[in-house]
Amino acid sequence: MDVKAAIEARRSVRSYVAGYKLSDEELKALMRAAQLAPSVKNIQPYYFIVAVSDRVKKRLSEAAWEASFIRDASAIFVIVGRPRDSPWYKIDAAIAGEHIVLQAVELGLGSCWLTAFSRDLIKSILDIPPEEDVVAMIAVGKPAEHPPQVPKKPVEELFKVI
Repeated sequence: MDVKAAIEARRSVRSYVAGYKLSDEELKALMRAAQLAPSVKNIQPYYFIVAVSDRVKKRLSEAAWEASFIRDASAIFVIVGRPRDSPWYKIDAAIAGEHIVLQAVELGLGSCWLTAFSRDLIKSILDIPPEEDVVAMIAVGKPAEHPPQVPKKPVEELFKVI
């Protein structure tokens, strides 16, 4: 699959095949994709906590408002930023996260970004230090649905070429 095909095939999947476990190869490919992401001055001011246990996924779903679907995901990638390392940590973290999302497409997996959640509760669940920031979570798993592409704004509305 080429990059264009992966971009066009990507969807926010909110229904996963319960009980599907990522293979070691799938998990390593997702982690490697994030590792290869660019960041300002290559600082990589973030790290990932990968929740695969049902107990932790359940607790994370409780911290994510109206996101009980993530309990059936195979893994939840929690992206933790280090503000002290770079003022651009959120942008760098998002780039690394999107690498995971696109790699998931190539592997035939679905994913969904989550940013609506209690950061304090997630920090408590995962024992994340107070000076670090929970940037986002990404649920990944075998899709139980194949949602259609949602309408996007026209290119002319999104870009101004000068």
